[in-house]
Amino acid sequence: MTVEVRSQSSNPLPDIKIYTTDGEAISIQSLTDSIPTFFYFWATWCNACSKDMPKILKLEKEFTNKVRFVRIAWKDKPQTLKKYFLKRSYRLSSYIDRDGRLFHALQIKQTPTVVITDGNGEIKFNGYGSQRKLKKLLRKVSAK
Repeated sequence: MTVEVRSQSSNPLPDIKIYTTDGEAISIQSLTDSIPTFFYFWATWCNACSKDMPKILKLEKEFTNKVRFVRIAWKDKPQTLKKYFLKRSYRLSSYIDRDGRLFHALQIKQTPTVVITDGNGEIKFNGYGSQRKLKKLLRKVSAK
Protein backbone atom coordinates (compact mmCIF):
# COMPACT_ATOMS: atom_id res chain seq x y z
CA MET A 1 0.00 0.00 0.00
CA THR A 2 1.26 3.44 -0.92
CA VAL A 3 1.89 5.87 1.90
CA GLU A 4 0.45 9.28 1.19
CA VAL A 5 0.60 12.29 3.46
CA ARG A 6 -1.28 15.32 2.24
CA SER A 7 -1.48 17.52 5.29
CA GLN A 8 -0.25 17.83 8.82
CA SER A 9 -1.28 21.43 9.30
CA SER A 10 -3.95 22.63 11.66
CA ASN A 11 -7.27 23.23 9.91
CA PRO A 12 -10.72 22.92 11.42
CA LEU A 13 -13.08 20.20 10.27
CA PRO A 14 -15.79 21.46 7.94
CA ASP A 15 -19.30 21.63 9.37
CA ILE A 16 -20.87 18.91 7.20
CA LYS A 17 -23.54 16.39 8.08
CA ILE A 18 -22.99 12.65 7.81
CA TYR A 19 -25.56 9.93 8.49
CA THR A 20 -25.98 6.90 10.70
CA THR A 21 -27.17 3.63 9.20
CA ASP A 22 -30.58 4.53 10.64
CA GLY A 23 -30.64 7.77 8.61
CA GLU A 24 -29.99 10.17 11.48
CA ALA A 25 -27.98 13.25 10.43
CA ILE A 26 -25.06 14.30 12.62
CA SER A 27 -22.49 17.08 12.28
CA ILE A 28 -18.96 15.82 11.79
CA GLN A 29 -17.74 18.49 14.22
CA SER A 30 -19.94 17.12 17.01
CA LEU A 31 -17.96 13.86 16.97
CA THR A 32 -14.73 15.49 18.13
CA ASP A 33 -16.03 17.19 21.32
CA SER A 34 -12.72 17.68 23.17
CA ILE A 35 -11.23 14.27 22.39
CA PRO A 36 -8.71 13.46 19.65
CA THR A 37 -10.48 11.65 16.83
CA PHE A 38 -9.31 9.16 14.20
CA PHE A 39 -11.57 9.30 11.15
CA TYR A 40 -11.29 6.31 8.85
CA PHE A 41 -12.69 7.04 5.39
CA TRP A 42 -13.47 3.84 3.55
CA ALA A 43 -15.88 1.99 1.25
CA THR A 44 -17.35 -1.51 1.29
CA TRP A 45 -16.13 -2.15 -2.27
CA CYS A 46 -12.54 -1.12 -1.41
CA ASN A 47 -10.29 -4.20 -1.19
CA ALA A 48 -7.51 -2.22 0.51
CA CYS A 49 -10.03 -1.11 3.16
CA SER A 50 -11.09 -4.70 3.84
CA LYS A 51 -7.47 -5.76 4.29
CA ASP A 52 -6.75 -2.69 6.41
CA MET A 53 -9.73 -2.91 8.79
CA PRO A 54 -8.13 -5.44 11.23
CA LYS A 55 -5.12 -3.12 11.63
CA ILE A 56 -7.40 -0.18 12.35
CA LEU A 57 -9.27 -2.27 14.92
CA LYS A 58 -5.95 -3.03 16.66
CA LEU A 59 -5.19 0.68 16.83
CA GLU A 60 -8.67 1.32 18.16
CA LYS A 61 -8.14 -1.24 20.91
CA GLU A 62 -4.73 0.19 21.82
CA PHE A 63 -6.01 3.78 22.07
CA THR A 64 -9.35 3.06 23.76
CA ASN A 65 -10.33 5.92 26.12
CA LYS A 66 -7.67 8.18 24.55
CA VAL A 67 -8.87 8.60 20.97
CA ARG A 68 -12.33 8.27 19.42
CA PHE A 69 -12.43 6.14 16.26
CA VAL A 70 -15.03 6.99 13.63
CA ARG A 71 -15.59 5.12 10.38
CA ILE A 72 -17.15 7.04 7.47
CA ALA A 73 -18.19 5.17 4.35
CA TRP A 74 -18.26 6.68 0.86
CA LYS A 75 -21.83 6.80 -0.50
CA ASP A 76 -22.74 3.30 0.73
CA LYS A 77 -26.29 2.26 1.54
CA PRO A 78 -27.07 1.44 5.19
CA GLN A 79 -28.03 -2.17 4.35
CA THR A 80 -24.75 -2.65 2.47
CA LEU A 81 -22.78 -1.57 5.54
CA LYS A 82 -24.76 -3.82 7.86
CA LYS A 83 -24.22 -6.82 5.55
CA TYR A 84 -20.52 -6.01 5.22
CA PHE A 85 -19.99 -6.00 9.00
CA LEU A 86 -22.17 -9.07 9.56
CA LYS A 87 -20.34 -11.09 6.90
CA ARG A 88 -17.01 -10.37 8.63
CA SER A 89 -18.39 -10.80 12.16
CA TYR A 90 -17.49 -7.21 13.03
CA ARG A 91 -19.53 -5.60 15.77
CA LEU A 92 -18.97 -2.14 14.37
CA SER A 93 -20.82 0.84 13.07
CA SER A 94 -20.05 3.37 10.42
CA TYR A 95 -21.38 6.71 9.37
CA ILE A 96 -22.16 7.41 5.73
CA ASP A 97 -21.15 10.35 3.57
CA ARG A 98 -24.23 9.96 1.35
CA ASP A 99 -23.42 12.64 -1.20
CA GLY A 100 -19.62 12.74 -0.93
CA ARG A 101 -19.56 16.32 0.41
CA LEU A 102 -17.25 15.49 3.31
CA PHE A 103 -14.86 13.49 1.13
CA HIS A 104 -14.80 16.43 -1.31
CA ALA A 105 -14.31 19.07 1.42
CA LEU A 106 -11.36 17.15 2.87
CA GLN A 107 -9.95 16.46 -0.61
CA ILE A 108 -10.13 12.72 -0.12
CA LYS A 109 -9.54 11.12 -3.47
CA GLN A 110 -8.94 7.51 -2.45
CA THR A 111 -9.88 4.99 0.18
CA PRO A 112 -8.72 4.23 2.73
CA THR A 113 -7.81 7.67 4.04
CA VAL A 114 -7.24 8.71 7.63
CA VAL A 115 -7.93 12.12 9.14
CA ILE A 116 -6.74 12.71 12.70
CA THR A 117 -7.93 15.67 14.75
CA ASP A 118 -6.77 16.94 18.11
CA GLY A 119 -9.08 17.63 21.04
CA ASN A 120 -10.01 21.00 19.53
CA GLY A 121 -11.23 19.49 16.27
CA GLU A 122 -8.19 20.78 14.35
CA ILE A 123 -6.98 18.49 11.57
CA LYS A 124 -3.46 17.28 12.36
CA PHE A 125 -3.19 14.63 9.64
CA ASN A 126 -4.95 13.89 6.37
CA GLY A 127 -3.65 11.04 4.22
CA TYR A 128 -2.51 7.52 4.85
CA GLY A 129 0.47 6.04 6.58
CA SER A 130 1.93 2.87 7.97
CA GLN A 131 0.69 1.41 11.25
CA ARG A 132 3.83 2.76 12.88
CA LYS A 133 3.25 6.28 11.50
CA LEU A 134 -0.40 6.28 12.60
CA LYS A 135 0.55 5.09 16.12
CA LYS A 136 3.09 7.90 16.40
CA LEU A 137 0.49 10.48 15.36
CA LEU A 138 -2.09 9.05 17.78
CA ARG A 139 0.39 9.13 20.66
CA LYS A 140 1.12 12.76 19.86
CA VAL A 141 -2.51 13.96 19.76
CA SER A 142 -3.57 11.87 22.78
CA ALA A 143 -0.69 13.07 24.98
CA LYS A 144 -2.15 16.56 25.34
